Amino acid sequence: MKLKQASKLVAGIGLALGFMQASAASDIKWNGYLNAIGSITNSETEYAGDVNENSTFSSTNFGLTATKRINSKLSVAGQLHGQGEGFGFDWGYVNYRMSDSLTAKAGKIKYPGNLYSETEDIGVSYPWAKLPESVYGEDAGTAFEAYTGAGLAYTGGDETEMGAEFYMGETSGADSNHKRMLGMVLSATTDEIRAQISVNSSLMEFEQAPVPGSTEALMDGKNMTIISAGLRAEYDIATLYAEYGKTTMSGLPQMDREGWYVSLSHSMDEWTPYFTYQSYERKMDGAEETSMTLGVNKPLDTSTVLKMELQQIEPTNGGFFEAQPADDTVSVVNVSLNMVF
Repeated sequence: MKLKQASKLVAGIGLALGFMQASAASDIKWNGYLNAIGSITNSETEYAGDVNENSTFSSTNFGLTATKRINSKLSVAGQLHGQGEGFGFDWGYVNYRMSDSLTAKAGKIKYPGNLYSETEDIGVSYPWAKLPESVYGEDAGTAFEAYTGAGLAYTGGDETEMGAEFYMGETSGADSNHKRMLGMVLSATTDEIRAQISVNSSLMEFEQAPVPGSTEALMDGKNMTIISAGLRAEYDIATLYAEYGKTTMSGLPQMDREGWYVSLSHSMDEWTPYFTYQSYERKMDGAEETSMTLGVNKPLDTSTVLKMELQQIEPTNGGFFEAQPADDTVSVVNVSLNMVF
């Protein structure tokens, strides 16, 4: 991480901690997280927007979450998030508990479509040093970070908890917006297994009128659909993780994107080794990528985990690289220290 970026992040942390002290006398409950992540590759070609042969810590991030219970039914929550040169409001919403099984919320809300999309900032909640790029990567295009709108969630059941969430709203990116968003998430959870499927539909619009004949012009005003499925199953011998995501655009099959991964982890005393296989395909430019990752994580205490992994990537037409690397296979090393407080 550059010194300028680091100083801004530290300054943001200082401001946030000062605000925590100022509100300590109130009933606001504070929680925080810190993910220190370093990455390096043996290729001169940049990977996933920021990983290069000089090493980078640009994925390092810090956050504070505040929750306040107004009464027995109403509560509010919000998060401040810092990464690189940016520190500020990340999400916040009001939650209304209509009954034991039904809740409604409105505001800026984390995207619920994937197994870890709502907890991607909480590095201790998953085994990997970095979430699999094939589904969670910014360039994958098979998920959102958050949406602004409202949602209604139902949970019920005894041994198997059944869940259904319906939401509507919008979200925006650097130069495009997704309007008229409608989404649904269905899930089933036991002590050992969680399975879920989700569907998201939105209308894509660009901030400025696209150049006629460009890719943006083709996408402007078209409906985009994301279909996702995920499974986490814990067994005595191993824990299985698997997710799939596909993005389609109405009338434009050449814009299809598809990614998936399968991962296994096995706990051995204080160490948990894991293996992940990923695949991704983007039809627009023929970009494809497969990779195998071998890693290990070790809890340092109840709130801190150290993770290390080696990823071997085989890209076609660039994959997630900015261009096709000179070597057929490229190695990426990720190391992370994740903590909550």
